[in-house]
Amino acid sequence: MKIKLILFLIIWSISFYLIGMYKSHAECLSTASEIVVDKSSKIMSLYDKNDCKIKEYAVRIGIDGKKQCEGDKKTPEGTYHIIDKYGSKYVRFLALDYPNKQDRKNAKELGCKAGSGIGIHYYNKEYSNDKSTLEHSLGCITVWSKKEILEIFKLVKVGTKVVINK
Repeated sequence: MKIKLILFLIIWSISFYLIGMYKSHAECLSTASEIVVDKSSKIMSLYDKNDCKIKEYAVRIGIDGKKQCEGDKKTPEGTYHIIDKYGSKYVRFLALDYPNKQDRKNAKELGCKAGSGIGIHYYNKEYSNDKSTLEHSLGCITVWSKKEILEIFKLVKVGTKVVINK
């Protein structure tokens, strides 16, 4: 009988621990402290300060490769931060601190400018004259709906860390 009780308590404890490891979105904080963009899967995830995944979004990114020069239509890779949020009735834009010192150095070594104006925003095909933007962005990270960017705009503050992986 003691062995059964001990086994029950062990199994119960392990189950309780494992269930506790997975928090629901409702248990996450309502402010993102980090954004992780996985370029290979085209997924952007927002995490709170406790590493709880608040939300995940399908995104469009630039063409394959790491951004090196202005106009190359590639999305940068590395760690950046949201430095500003622009909002109007029609547009929401979360500006990244691209290019950083290393980006400028790399571009200079290649004999080009690093570019600028990289951020997270909503893709509105009505305002694009470039047919290549149907599948890829021009270097930014773009979500597919206006509803998503409005939600992200509320969850993310200036200073939020943005990690962009291959």
